[in-house]
Amino acid sequence: MSTATPTSVTDMKAAFPTPPEHLRVIGTPTLTDFVQILIFIARCAQTHKSTISPNMNLLYVAVPPGVYAHYTREAYPYGMYPYPPSPLDVPNFAGANGGTARKNIKIQHALEVKRYTDVQNMNTALIDTFLELMPPSAKIAYNDIRISNPNAVFREMFEWFLNKYGETQAIDRKKNIDSMTAPWSPNDGFDSLIHQLFLANTYAICANHPLQEHQILDAAVIVLQNCGLYPEEMKAWKKRTPAEGNDYAAFKIFWEQAIRIADTAMATPAAQYQYGMNINEVSDENSTTSRTSALENSISTFGSAYAATEERVRNQTDTINNLQGQLTTLQQQLNHSIMARPPMYPPPYNQRNNYYNNNQRGGRGGNQRRQHVPTGPPAT
Repeated sequence: MSTATPTSVTDMKAAFPTPPEHLRVIGTPTLTDFVQILIFIARCAQTHKSTISPNMNLLYVAVPPGVYAHYTREAYPYGMYPYPPSPLDVPNFAGANGGTARKNIKIQHALEVKRYTDVQNMNTALIDTFLELMPPSAKIAYNDIRISNPNAVFREMFEWFLNKYGETQAIDRKKNIDSMTAPWSPNDGFDSLIHQLFLANTYAICANHPLQEHQILDAAVIVLQNCGLYPEEMKAWKKRTPAEGNDYAAFKIFWEQAIRIADTAMATPAAQYQYGMNINEVSDENSTTSRTSALENSISTFGSAYAATEERVRNQTDTINNLQGQLTTLQQQLNHSIMARPPMYPPPYNQRNNYYNNNQRGGRGGNQRRQHVPTGPPAT
């Protein structure tokens, strides 16, 4: 088959990856469903090469410019949307001198026809694939519209579904923004952080509330600051100037390299040691000696970690004992101070009543009854 032959819709769909079952919508579709499906559709569009973009293939057919920018720094081909320039019905041989010139014009015309037709067919193939993931009620609703526009553009169809089913409320958009700063662990990989931000940005674009680049960048910096593992790298990033690159595109390049270098310099995470579950990852091709060596290294690593833990426990125990000793000393000093304090005078009310009842009136516990004491002069 000539390279200038257009690719049919059937052949395009045959080259698409198989959609995961979780993408098939049951019930009324939501904006979250559309975002997940759009990412899959983008993969489908990239299966077909085109001279429109030697690097991104026909990705531009599937996604708007804001989403396109996530995948590449290549400029969105606005001049090719929704279709490339329409070719002439037949080659224009005007001014062609000789057979070679006519042959070149004919080849060029065939390439233009292929480019135009491939974009048409890709739009059709993507619409078919999208509708196959929709519930029957949503599919029927759009098929009636499609009858009057058989050469529909995928992005226009996608916009129709967003307007009909993708309405969002302020609380939905707030939750989406909050999702950008969800906790992230380096164990998940830097790509997972970028994907987290990409999902939120795509949601915002589809909701017709696109985020500004500085909002995405701020969220990315917050996530890295919250993980607390790269203070020196964060200082270096904050010192970068516009000339050095301090936008979101530069962020992805800078931090992917910075995290890789920092993680290499750090102590090996426990999950990467060859003990526990990872001991089973030793290749079957290794000899018994290799397995034994790996196990010995694992035991040695575990022993070092255990010794460090024991040292921390011992230090904490000493600290607790010292604090208990200080507390005992303070308690003894307090008791001594209370014992040495002079009695209060006059006695409290209850003490005065007890003293009077027991000693002056001869009550229970008194030594004697009150006796008459003369008040006049002594008898002569």
